Amino acid sequence: IASGRNRRCAWSYTFGHAANVSVGLQRCAAGRRAVGDEWLPLRRRDETVRVRGRADELWTFWDSDEGTVMGDAASEQPVHLPSMQWHGFEHTYRDLMAFADVHRCRSVKALLKVHEEIKFLSLAGTFADVDGHLGYTQTGTTSPDPTRWGPHAGWVARDGAPAPAPTVFDPPSGFIASANERHDGWTAFPEPPYRHRRLSELLSSQDKFAPADLLRMSYDELDLMCRDLAEAWGPLFPAHDAAAAEMLTWARQQASRQSSHG
Repeated sequence: IASGRNRRCAWSYTFGHAANVSVGLQRCAAGRRAVGDEWLPLRRRDETVRVRGRADELWTFWDSDEGTVMGDAASEQPVHLPSMQWHGFEHTYRDLMAFADVHRCRSVKALLKVHEEIKFLSLAGTFADVDGHLGYTQTGTTSPDPTRWGPHAGWVARDGAPAPAPTVFDPPSGFIASANERHDGWTAFPEPPYRHRRLSELLSSQDKFAPADLLRMSYDELDLMCRDLAEAWGPLFPAHDAAAAEMLTWARQQASRQSSHG
């Protein structure tokens, strides 16, 4: 699914890095978990695990709307147990059906609509069609509170809904750059911004592109982080140090394809 096309439109993907995993700490007793002043029932799930060379093992899990509790939630005395939820996991069939429908789409708007159904897999999709339209969207489902990383107290009721997916249709810039970049309220572990900035810089540099131009941009090696750091560090380097001067010159005047020396 990395990329594809039909006669009317094309699509490709990078990672979305959605904040789609919630880790919690649950207060459990007698197959229930505490939420506020209530004790809500957990759903017991027994899984038989076949192990080569020895007897089968029985693994017991306790499920709730906030994910799966790991540990013995049947204890009569209250215990604190970790839980984990991968948002959208219960809807993986919708992802599969949507990816099948992608091939039937005939426009960017149709592609954007189909991708609303992908609730599990976190991807950043870029789309184009023969009528000149462009689109971008993220797939998957985020945590109700994607701004907080780390275990939350399951006995404290949480309000809120998953963040809406970042979506763009026909941006004023006339292009879309995608490089696993940050989207506030959506991405948990975005990659540094330099690659996205560099692609945007290259796409802004001309009006029309041939496939060879796009290929050249894909393999562009200029490091914007080095160029930015050169401006910050330059005044601090000793003026008489030839190696430092050479490095600063390289960082400020990099070629799009780096030499081994660079």
